[in-house]
Amino acid sequence: MRLSRALPMAAALLLAGCVLIDLSSFSVSTHPAVPNEIIESADALWAQFSEPVERSVVEPFLSVTAGGESVQGDLSWEKNRLIFRPVEPFARGVRHVLQLQGTVHTAAGRTFNELIIVPFYVGTDAQPPIIEETTPREGAVVGKADSLILTFSDPMDPDAFKDAFSVSPTTEHRVSWNSNGTQVTIVPVTRWSAESLCTWSVATACKSTTGVAVGRAWSGTFLVQQEATSPTVVSTGPAAVTGATVLPLPGGLSSLIYGDSLLITFSEDVDSISLDTAFSLSPSMEGTMRRVASGIFVFVPSDGWTMGQEYVLSITTDLKDTFGNPLCAPYRELFTPAIPAQAVTEISLMGDLVDAPSYNASQLNNSAPSVINWVLSASVPDSALVLSLTVRFAQGYDAVHQPAIANALHFEGYYPDVVSPQVTQENWMDSRTLRISFTGFTRSANHPSLERLFYRLTLPSGPDQTMNQEGSFLMESVTLLLESGSDS
Repeated sequence: MRLSRALPMAAALLLAGCVLIDLSSFSVSTHPAVPNEIIESADALWAQFSEPVERSVVEPFLSVTAGGESVQGDLSWEKNRLIFRPVEPFARGVRHVLQLQGTVHTAAGRTFNELIIVPFYVGTDAQPPIIEETTPREGAVVGKADSLILTFSDPMDPDAFKDAFSVSPTTEHRVSWNSNGTQVTIVPVTRWSAESLCTWSVATACKSTTGVAVGRAWSGTFLVQQEATSPTVVSTGPAAVTGATVLPLPGGLSSLIYGDSLLITFSEDVDSISLDTAFSLSPSMEGTMRRVASGIFVFVPSDGWTMGQEYVLSITTDLKDTFGNPLCAPYRELFTPAIPAQAVTEISLMGDLVDAPSYNASQLNNSAPSVINWVLSASVPDSALVLSLTVRFAQGYDAVHQPAIANALHFEGYYPDVVSPQVTQENWMDSRTLRISFTGFTRSANHPSLERLFYRLTLPSGPDQTMNQEGSFLMESVTLLLESGSDS
C-alpha cells in the first residue's frame, strides 16, 4: 500500500510505537457564563465539561461564596454537567463568586488544571439599604461605656448584621434592635478601650429582612476618652416585677402600692456594688437591688410597703459611676405609699328582731348603746335567740386573708356579768361583705327591771388583725354597743 503523502516525523514515530494520544481540546462552560452577570435568587449554577470526568474528584473543586463566606448548596449531575443548587435562595444584591479550581481527571485518563472564577449578582428591584445616621457621629469623642447606634433605611436581618459587624480594637459587646428593625444599638459589655480610636465596620454581607444587601461596606470611627461627668438621679417611681420582667409604672414614689418595687433611673450607668452601699430606706426594708439596664436599677422589697408610713429614700455620694465619678450630691426623697386605708362602711343586724337596724360608719364607735328588740315571745327560751351581723368593708379581702378577719371580729358580754355569744356560722357574701351568726344572748326581761344587759361588737385595728392582700388595714378599732331588749 502506498501512502499518498509522507507523514510528519512525530506522527510516524507514534505509529511506529503503536501509541495513540488524544489531542482534542477540553473545555468547561459555566452558568453564569460571564463575570458580573445578574441571575435570579433561585437559579441553579453549573459547570459543564466537554467530556466525561471523574465526578468524585471534581465535586470538591466547585465552590460558591458570598461576601467571602461559603454558600451551602446541593450537588447533582446531568450527564457532564455538575449542578449547584443553593440550600437557601441567593441573597439579593450581594456579590457572589462561582469558582472551580483543581486538577480535573477525564474518564479517558486525561488531566487538566482548571481555574475558573465567575463573580455574579442576584437581581433585585429594591434599592440597597444604607446607614442613614450614626451616633456618635464620625470622629466624635465618647465615654468608655457609651453606646454606638446605627440607623438603617430599611428593616435589617439581625443575624446577617451580627456576622457583618466588627469593631477594632476588638471589644465584647451586646446588640439590640428597635421594634421595626431599623436601628441597632451596640453596647460594650465592659468598656471601650480608653484613650483609643475605635473603628467599626459593616460588611456587604449585611442585608435587609427582604434579602437585599447593603450597597457597600460601611465604617466609621470614634475616640474614647476618660469621662469626668458625675451621675445624677433622673427619676424614681414604681415598677411591677414578675420574674425577670420589670415593667415601669406611671407616677412617682407616692404612687407606690403594697406590692410594687422601686425603680431608680440615673443619668448614666453606675457601679452596682457602690449602689448597694449608698442606697438606704428609712424605716429600713429588706430587699434586693437589681440592674435592669444601663443606668436603671430596681429595688425589690422582700415584703410590702406599710400603709400610711412615711419613708425616706437616701442615696449618698458613695455611689460611683462606672468610671469612678461620685454622685454629684446626696439624694433624699420623702414619700408615703398610696395604699388606701381599710374602713367598715356599714354593719347590719338581722335575725329574731322586731326590725333590721343598719349602722353606717358615722354611727359606729358610739358610746350610746343601740337597743335591739327581740321578736320572740318570753315563752321562748333565750337560747333560741339568733342574731346575724353583716359587715361591709371599703377594701376587699382575698380567700387567704378572710379567715383572719372572721376570727378577729367578736361579741362579748359587756355589762354586767353576761356570758358572751357564740359563733354558729360565718360566710363571705363577696370579697367585701362578711356575715356571721351568733347565739347565746340574754334578754333584759329575764333580770330585775333596773338591770340592763349590754353586748359589744369589736373589730380591732392594725395590720396584724385586719390587713388585706393590698396592705390596707383598719387605722382604728370598730365597736358597736348593743342593749338587749326586753319583752316586758
